[in-house]
Order: sequence, then C-alpha cells, then structure tokens
Amino acid sequence: MNAERMTLYACDQENIELFSYMKVGNEVPEIRVPADMNSAAGFCVSTQKTVNIADAYDSRELKAFDERLKMDLSWDKKTGFRTRQVLCTPIIYDGKYILGALQFLNAKGKIRFDQQDEILAEKVCISLAQTMQKYVSAPADKDIPEDIMEILLKYEIDISQGAAKAVNDLILENRDLKDRLKKCQAIFEGLK
Repeated sequence: MNAERMTLYACDQENIELFSYMKVGNEVPEIRVPADMNSAAGFCVSTQKTVNIADAYDSRELKAFDERLKMDLSWDKKTGFRTRQVLCTPIIYDGKYILGALQFLNAKGKIRFDQQDEILAEKVCISLAQTMQKYVSAPADKDIPEDIMEILLKYEIDISQGAAKAVNDLILENRDLKDRLKKCQAIFEGLK
C-alpha cells in the first residue's frame, strides 16, 4: 500500500470498541477506540464505508466527506507521529458481520491515497474477513471443557463454527464409524 503506518482493528462487540496492538520498544500496548463517529476507524465500522481523507486536520474536508465524521488525533499527541492522510476500510464478513477495520496512514510520495489504493484495501479486507471469521466466531478455549477440547484438538476438528456443532459432528462421525465397524465385524464373522 506504500503507507507509513498500518493498523488492523478488530471489533470488541461487547464494549462497542475497536482494538489493536501496537509495538513500542519491547512493550505491546493495546489501542482502543470507540466504534463511533469520532475516529476514521470508528466511522468506517459504524457506516460500513471506506474513508479516504487527504488531510486529517482539515475539518472542512471531514465535513465534506460526511457531516458526522471526526478524527481522533490524540494518538498523534501520544506517539509524536503526524497523521496526514487516512485510508480506512471496514472488514465485513458475509456482507453483514463487521469484524474490524484496516487503516493506512500517510501515503508515501503522493498527496492522498487514490482509487487504486481503495480497491486494493477493499480486496485485502475481503481476505481478512475470511481469516478473521474463523477466530472471531471460535469460542475461547476456557469455555470448552478440557476433555472435549482435548478430543477436538486430537482429531483436528475445526471449532470455528462453535464447540456445540463440532462436538455434534464428532458424535455423528463416531456413530457412523461404529455402524461401519459393526458391518465389518458381521462380514468377518460370516467368513469364519
């Protein structure tokens, strides 16, 4: 994308926030922003629109883009980084599930991100949505009893659709295997 910075935000549905992690020296602090109109990422997720701003500090440009859009430039003060251009695209799974946003800051060598950058960012977000959906919908390991988790891991069962479905699939497979073994056993006994 030829940008100075990139941030991948995930949605925290419970707190109605976006979060990401940022490496600073040996520490990795968490970034959290409300999923509202007060930041490019929040606006992007709230409206499900790509945001492409040439000057993050130009309130007239922000209002021309959308009357409700505001920029949270507090991160510039905290980090000493100067945001100029912003390109932010929502990460949407299956056309309806908001998983997060991908944000690029400061286009290198040009005054703004162009339409090709928008198209590329949107294509990347489609791929990210497919990948993120597996992890977002997977239950936390602590929510699955240890013995069931052991079985799921042993047989490499995909729990991204939820533990209940994975366990049900395992039970159905096991029943099918038992039926096939009974048939084989009957055949072998018939050969004796």
